[in-house]
Amino acid sequence: RGREPAQRAAAQRLIAALDANQFADRQAAFQDLKDTMTLNRETVEQALQSDELSAETKLRLQQLIEHDNATCSEATVVARLVE
Repeated sequence: RGREPAQRAAAQRLIAALDANQFADRQAAFQDLKDTMTLNRETVEQALQSDELSAETKLRLQQLIEHDNATCSEATVVARLVE
């Protein structure tokens, strides 16, 4: 549990970076969040409820959640096929 606050803080920094001025910075943050979505799902969902984020950032967060949902669904289907 000691890593949870640090993990949450890292995710919050990535979420803030989704609003960066530089396209490359936004893309890097998006990719990092996508790659760590299993760990950061709760933080991303909480951020989506925030009134402090831009509509564009909320759209990116929604895309991350949808991608994670699709990925989890695919993994479930594959696991069932293997059984």
